[in-house]
Amino acid sequence: MSIRKRIKVGGGIIALAFVTLVGASLGIQGSLISLAGSQRLLTEAMHNHMQADMLHDAIRGSVYRALHTAVRGESAERDDAIAEINEYSGDMHKYVDANRQLPLDADIESALVPVAEGLKNYTVAATGVAKMIAANDPQAEANVMKVDAAFHSLETSQEKVATAIEARQKQLNDTAAWLGTGSLIGEMIVALAFAGILLWAMRALRQTVVDPIDQLAGKLDRMTAGDLDVVIEAGSGDDEVSAIQRAAVGFQRAAQARRVAVSAQAHV
Repeated sequence: MSIRKRIKVGGGIIALAFVTLVGASLGIQGSLISLAGSQRLLTEAMHNHMQADMLHDAIRGSVYRALHTAVRGESAERDDAIAEINEYSGDMHKYVDANRQLPLDADIESALVPVAEGLKNYTVAATGVAKMIAANDPQAEANVMKVDAAFHSLETSQEKVATAIEARQKQLNDTAAWLGTGSLIGEMIVALAFAGILLWAMRALRQTVVDPIDQLAGKLDRMTAGDLDVVIEAGSGDDEVSAIQRAAVGFQRAAQARRVAVSAQAHV
């Protein structure tokens, strides 16, 4: 094989190793970026869920506050509490609806369905009691039990959503950790393989090209100095170095023949 072909093959192997290294790195980085996007999505979902959960408690607190202030005849405090019930109910719907609009996993989306239904029942019961309190309806206190029942039902559904989000977050964190470790190990392996190929290519280049030419150059220098009997190996390969060696042997033989002819002529 000629040196040109050897260089092409070696260069191709090195290029393949480099492409493999870059491809593996890009693939792992792409996976990590995708995981980061999923984690941001879950963080947003958890934020919305926590806000809704706080409003869930606040609505119930405002119902009891409205009822208590109504009994004590504190109309201003009662009206503030009723306004809070309506405001918190609207805000809680916004956060739950925001989560339902996110492209979440199927198990989380499934858990959000009963939350939406439970929230509807809860806010209807809470705002209904608020209207009764505002109208001084004596049945308002009795209907608070409906609010409590809807509160606990919604609480159960919300806990399932939180569990689903946390489970998915743990899964993503574990995957990210595995990819990070795998990325480090994989890159080290590919880098070591790439370094090994480079060392192999350099050694092969030295053994097949640099060393033979260096040795031949030294022997040609000796021939130029008059040592025509120096031993020059005639290359048997089909590469350029062997061709140069064969040419040098031919040059040596011609010089030796010329030396014999000159010696014979001088003898005559």
